[in-house]
Amino acid sequence: MVVVHTSCAKVYDRLWCVYEIAEALHTESQIGIAYSKSYLDQRDMSLVNLLRTKTESAQCSNAEDDILIRAKVAEAGGFKLLDWKIFEFRLQSLQDMLKDQDPNWQEALQAELKQAERVLLNGTFAKTDDLEEAICCQKQTRGTRVFVLGSAALLLIVVVALTLGLYFGLQAGDTSPFKPAQTTDAISPVIAPWNSTTTEIPGTSTRPEAQGREGEGNGQRSPTTTQRSSPFSVTLGILTTTQIVSSLSSQSDIDDGARRTETELVSVVLFVIIAAIALLGGSFFFWRRSRREAAFPVAAAEADDGEDESRRAEVRKRLAAMRAMVGDSAS
Repeated sequence: MVVVHTSCAKVYDRLWCVYEIAEALHTESQIGIAYSKSYLDQRDMSLVNLLRTKTESAQCSNAEDDILIRAKVAEAGGFKLLDWKIFEFRLQSLQDMLKDQDPNWQEALQAELKQAERVLLNGTFAKTDDLEEAICCQKQTRGTRVFVLGSAALLLIVVVALTLGLYFGLQAGDTSPFKPAQTTDAISPVIAPWNSTTTEIPGTSTRPEAQGREGEGNGQRSPTTTQRSSPFSVTLGILTTTQIVSSLSSQSDIDDGARRTETELVSVVLFVIIAAIALLGGSFFFWRRSRREAAFPVAAAEADDGEDESRRAEVRKRLAAMRAMVGDSAS
C-alpha cells in the first residue's frame, strides 16, 4: 500500500481512507509514503501538525458505512491509537526520504524533525497545541500593536507641532506679553505740570530780582505777593495721579499675563516631555515582549523538563516493535 502526499489537502478527511490505512496497519501490510517537495514547502503550519492527523473527524456520505468503519477502527484500538501510528510512519518515511534528498533541505527541517521526535517519545501533543495557539495569538496581536504605536506617534507629532507653533507665534507677535509696555514716556508729559504748584498772577513777578528793582525805583520796599494754587492746578493733579495709577495697574496686568503665558507654555512642554517618555517606554516594553514571544517557540521546542521516563521507555519499545514488524513485512 502506498499513500501519496502531493498537496496540503488532508488525506484522511474521507472515512474510507481511514479504513484503508487502519486495515493495512491491522494486517501488518507494508506501507510506504511518497512525499513531494511542494507538500513541505507550501505548508502554513509546523511540521508536527503537518504529520499529525485526526482520523475521528473524517466523514462518510453513507451512514451504514460510517457505522461499520467506526466499529472496525474501535476493534483495532480506536482512533487515537490510529492517529499515533499514522504520525509515526509519516515521520519515519519523511526521515528516510530526506536522507536521499538535498542536504540543505534536510538541515532546514532539522529543528522541526527533532521536535517531532520529541513529541513521539513523549506521547502527547499538549505542548505542540500550546505552541500553535501562542503563534496564532502573536500574529493576531501584532497588527493591533502596530496600530496603537502608530497612533501614539502621530499624536505626539501633533502635540509637538502645536507647542512649537505657540512658542514661535508668541515670540514673533508685536503684542507679545514677553515685551513689557513702555509707560515711562506716557507718564512723563503728565508729571511735568505736577512739578509746579503755583501760577503767576498777571502784573506781578515771582522772581526776587524783579521785586527788588521795583522797590528801588519807587523808593520803597514792595510787599511780597502771596502765591496760591489755582483750582485748575488741583484738578490737573488729581487727573495726573489717576493716570499714573492706571498705568501702573496696566503694567501689573501685562506682567501677570506674561507669567500666565509662561506657565502655560512650561506646562505644555512638560506634557510633551512626559508623553515622549511614556511613548518610548511603551515601545520598549512591546519590543521586549515581542522578542520574548518570538523566542517562545524555540524555548517550547527545547523544553524537556518533567518528562516521564517510564512512558518514554514504553514508547521506545513500541516504536522498536513496529519498526521490526515493518521490516519483517518488507522481507
